[in-house]
Amino acid sequence: MRRRFNRSERIRLYLHTDGKCARCGAELDSGWHADHIYPYIKGGITHISNGQALCPKCNLLKGKRLPMSTLRPFQQQFINVSIQKVSAGETTLVADVHPGSGKTIGALLAANTLMQAKVVDAVVIFVPRRNLAEQFEQDCKNFRISFPSAVLGEIHHRENEPPLIRGNASGYVTTYSSLASQPEVHEDIFKRFAGRILLICDEAQQLGIEYEGSFTRSADIISKLREYATLTIVMTGTPERGDDLPPDYVPEGVRVESKWA
Repeated sequence: MRRRFNRSERIRLYLHTDGKCARCGAELDSGWHADHIYPYIKGGITHISNGQALCPKCNLLKGKRLPMSTLRPFQQQFINVSIQKVSAGETTLVADVHPGSGKTIGALLAANTLMQAKVVDAVVIFVPRRNLAEQFEQDCKNFRISFPSAVLGEIHHRENEPPLIRGNASGYVTTYSSLASQPEVHEDIFKRFAGRILLICDEAQQLGIEYEGSFTRSADIISKLREYATLTIVMTGTPERGDDLPPDYVPEGVRVESKWA
């Protein structure tokens, strides 16, 4: 895979930010850098969706602040496939991974990359249980500490009291039950960020289980929210619905990124 952006790609990166540094906003001079948002040496692809125009200073600072931790291969693939899906105009990514594989970090890395590429402006995550929502919020805090160059803001656990995205937060996480109880609150967010929002469904195999009807109802609502999302990331270790019916949230022919861990 080639490492350098070609002339045409460099021009597009330059014009995308109106000749200004994508990080600090300074006017770019002749020494500007066509930078990989997710580093090439860590598996980042050479494509304009993974590129940005940086001034020499910001490029140097980024190099000094790269995360010291080593990503798992599937987490690197998570980032690349997210970029490829969006670039190809595809709207669903299925991550078939087992618990403890690091899927949450993979999803946060993908979200950060898409935000850095200015593809999405908000992130919404749905999980089956409240404790998982609280854990996701904490995982995001840890992520931002481990990856100080991240542009992804905080992800807060919210119930159904608006506004769901507050202050400088990049999004929120909540349960499928909360979604089912007041879908209009969440639909408002997706309509507001239509075409600029990332939807993440964790443990999506729960959709379809008749637990007080909330999960089945959530599956129907998720289908509507997907219409507004730039990309929907479906994370599951069991890519079938709990009631053995066809997974409504997964279109045919999409389940290709299987068993990355």
